[in-house]
Amino acid sequence: MLAEQKIIDGASFDEELGFRLKMLRQMKQVSQEELGTVLGTSYQQIQKYESGARKIPPQRLVQCADLLGVPVSHLLEGSEHDERFAQFDKKVITIASAIAQLPDPDLAKQVYQLVVSMNDRLDG
Repeated sequence: MLAEQKIIDGASFDEELGFRLKMLRQMKQVSQEELGTVLGTSYQQIQKYESGARKIPPQRLVQCADLLGVPVSHLLEGSEHDERFAQFDKKVITIASAIAQLPDPDLAKQVYQLVVSMNDRLDG
């Protein structure tokens, strides 16, 4: 199945794997520092995994999947949700994730409304 892995925008497998790890980590509201502590490594190493700059060792991949509550195959192959997001640029998904993680729901709503109003001005 890995040979059939779709690589988006020319990204390497390690970049795609790191991106899926980052998105899942953010969705589960786990910091890089927390993940690094559980894995016995630094947050800087987690940053390198997430950017694709370093390969994730198999044992660490298993630990990540366990901590984040998904099967390893979800990190390796993605999920049905990945198809839905494939059409979006990674920057857009990262920004949307960051807005969704804002601790104050009112602030998140204000940021969303600001972006919508900026888009309306550009279209108008």
